[in-house]
Amino acid sequence: MKKTLFINILILSLFLLSYRVIAQSEEAASAADASSSATTQVDDTVKAFRERTEKALEAERSNQQVLAGNVKSIKDNKITLIARDNEEYTITIEKDLTLIYSLINGVKKEKEFDDIVKDDYIVVTGPMIDKNVNANSIYLEEQYILQSGKVTDINREDFYLNILNVDKENDLVDIEIYTKIYLINIKTLESERIGFSKIKVGDTIHIVYKKSIGDKKEEQRYSATRILVIPQEYFVKK
Repeated sequence: MKKTLFINILILSLFLLSYRVIAQSEEAASAADASSSATTQVDDTVKAFRERTEKALEAERSNQQVLAGNVKSIKDNKITLIARDNEEYTITIEKDLTLIYSLINGVKKEKEFDDIVKDDYIVVTGPMIDKNVNANSIYLEEQYILQSGKVTDINREDFYLNILNVDKENDLVDIEIYTKIYLINIKTLESERIGFSKIKVGDTIHIVYKKSIGDKKEEQRYSATRILVIPQEYFVKK
């Protein structure tokens, strides 16, 4: 009798223990499934967010522009820029985000927004919508201009040229100590370095000069940085 009771108690204990283990296993499995489901939802959310972010960044990258021109006006954190196409653009400066540098004389220096003034020549990079640019970076640079014309007179004492430019206007071109002059050799068609004395009336020249804001010289007078001379003999038919 005692043996039978003991065996029954043992079987009942094993049954209860098995039930508890099974219940715990089911609870663990259920919790694991719930955790897995939650993890999947989080992963899907992160993936969707990442895809949206990448698309937004790609759209921003595709709108990146490089714009160059002269500062027309400055108000608050906005610059009105006259670009090379003579159109006006609004440049927005973010105080803690926009990087500003000077590249004057080939030396890169960090600058502040207050260093930019009217008539400065700047190059702007950043996303553009319509004619509004949120500036990522701004570079203050020297503005170089190309002019062409035919030599009509030479002043060899004061070192300047009179030329008739492509717009049929008369310009004065000063030859400075830093001016580099090159001549097209009509036989080899290669350029070679020459001195001021080799330029002749009737030669066609292409001039690169630096636009200086506030220059007190006449409007049609400028200092040449580079000159390429095409001798008049080049155009003579043989």
